[in-house]
Amino acid sequence: MPSRLLSWSAIASAIAICLPSCGGADRTVVPGPEEAGAESTEFKSGVNICPLLLDSLVMPTVISPEASAFITVRATDPDASDSDLILEWSAPSGTFSAYDKAATTFRCSELGAVPLTITAIDRAGCKSALTLHIDCVAN
Repeated sequence: MPSRLLSWSAIASAIAICLPSCGGADRTVVPGPEEAGAESTEFKSGVNICPLLLDSLVMPTVISPEASAFITVRATDPDASDSDLILEWSAPSGTFSAYDKAATTFRCSELGAVPLTITAIDRAGCKSALTLHIDCVAN
């Protein structure tokens, strides 16, 4: 059976015909590498990868109500700019110096173990969360 070579434009046309019926995707036509005047097509899938919370630090992990702990996380968005991420700190008690920054401080308002949750939200609305723990103790 003889082999058949297809140009990039023929492949792109076949894919472009299928895409609208398969849910669609963004299509961008760019000059192709093989033939002079040929075209190739780049497709952006509708798949979004949620943010990743890679590293965290709580220092110290045991504090009194008069003291504060330094907390930081490293968040990244695998398929968009990290600067587009929305960060939100939350806890059932206590206060943060900044509720929307990767680095903040936390001060206890009640004694006991306190879960500190950081949520990263990307432009597509996908959320990832990480919970850290701190112990609030009397002096």
